[in-house]
Amino acid sequence: PPPPPPPPPPPFSSRRRHTRCARWSRGLGDVYKRQGVGQAPLPQKWRERPVLDDALLKRLVKLGHSAEAVFGYPQDIEWAVAKLGSWAEDRETAVEEGLVLLQSRPLTSLRFDLELGQWTSFNYREILPGFASPLSISMSAEHDYGRALSEFFERLGMGQPRPGVVWGRSFFGRPYTNMTELKHFAAIVPGYQERALDQTLGIEPTYEGDGKTTPWTPRTVLRALPILFNLNRQYRIGWKWAKEYRDRFLQEIEPQFDRVNLAALSDDELGSWMQRIFDLHWQANGTAIQVTLLSVQSQDEFEPMLDQLNRRLPSAARIAEGDLITGLSDVGTARPTRGLWDLALQVRADRDLAQVVLGGAPEALPQRLQNTAPRRALWSKIETFLEQYRYMAWADEDLATARWDEDPTFAFSMLQSYVASEDVKDPDRLLADQRSIRHEAERRASEALSQGWRRWWPLGRRAFYKKLELVRRYVWWREELRVISAKAFYQCRRFFLELGRRWAASGLLSEPDEIFLLRWDTIQGALQG
Repeated sequence: PPPPPPPPPPPFSSRRRHTRCARWSRGLGDVYKRQGVGQAPLPQKWRERPVLDDALLKRLVKLGHSAEAVFGYPQDIEWAVAKLGSWAEDRETAVEEGLVLLQSRPLTSLRFDLELGQWTSFNYREILPGFASPLSISMSAEHDYGRALSEFFERLGMGQPRPGVVWGRSFFGRPYTNMTELKHFAAIVPGYQERALDQTLGIEPTYEGDGKTTPWTPRTVLRALPILFNLNRQYRIGWKWAKEYRDRFLQEIEPQFDRVNLAALSDDELGSWMQRIFDLHWQANGTAIQVTLLSVQSQDEFEPMLDQLNRRLPSAARIAEGDLITGLSDVGTARPTRGLWDLALQVRADRDLAQVVLGGAPEALPQRLQNTAPRRALWSKIETFLEQYRYMAWADEDLATARWDEDPTFAFSMLQSYVASEDVKDPDRLLADQRSIRHEAERRASEALSQGWRRWWPLGRRAFYKKLELVRRYVWWREELRVISAKAFYQCRRFFLELGRRWAASGLLSEPDEIFLLRWDTIQGALQG
């Protein structure tokens, strides 16, 4: 049987209760009075102090998590701090502070203020997944993405964003894009349907019908003609300046940053380099974003052409857009996979090497490859591979993420899986299969374009293939510029880590990695004094 409940505490006598209240009243001065609650100026020494100190704030956070864990969903809690011990004028003399949970109830009203507009994380789910560091959000989402979008729309002749518009920001530690402003620009073009845009971006509509639309009228068409001319011009020159920047980065910019001996820089010299790092981040990322925008736009224009073609085909014979794009040669983001596969083939050809690679934790692989000459030769090749792809990380746009030259565990795990698995396809074989799929899709598209009245309309066929070639070109350059931006982010991380080490050594930070918990404007302000 359960133990009997403890006896209730003895009630205070009226005299003792009166004595305690009187003591509290004297300790608080005029703030608390026996007949009620009053107001009094806050003592000067308290005015610059936080209401909650660090220790109490941490306990409060823990209490909130505990309440959510107990009930299984977010809680709206009320709490109080009991000051135990004698009240004195200086709050530090209190003997102990007790945190008390007064009430906990389900959080039933969680919604965004409508004035915030509509926001989406669709374009960040892959490049900045999960919680992203404040430094990367401030540089990538708030600065780079917003500036790139503004410049893109200006080059198309669509005007400038409205004053005070914020293109990117974070909600709950995750980056989001201002969808309200994006739809404002998209609605300039005739034929715009809000529902079609939401479906393309994976946004669940919250309205009936097509939402906001832009009809085809003489006025909307005349307004859109200059935009169309400017867009076609961007298609012609966009990939060329992307190529120019890639070549300049590989030949000049990256070697220049590689030559910098960070440890030899003075604090002032490092501070001046940080602004150049910020500019490097923008130039590489901004170029990649511009190419991505052209790639997305070219696909948006090609999809209606393909949909119109598919309407004339049986459902089983319809052509997927991905089948027409797959199998592109020498895609930049696929090169590390190809390199790992080559290493795996060498390992699989030697039973001893295969046993060593698979014979333990991936992080201990370097130690296992030191005993014999063949093992050391393999490790030398792995080191060359890691140096070539040092910029790789599971989320390379987040500067807080370690790169392969710092922590190659992920690369080692991939190598082990390639060595162990019989189901992994040779990249050459996979590329050949993808090309076969693409050629078959092209053949079926050619047949469909030659049937019925289309056989007498060569301009339609020419427009279809021209637009398809444009899509392929910008998909390829999109991946190529992703590699360049990843290489730039690698350099950015190097310099920020060096700054973090120095600030940690001087006591400004607890650990060097805490530099990534600061926003760029905070770091810039500190560097400026």
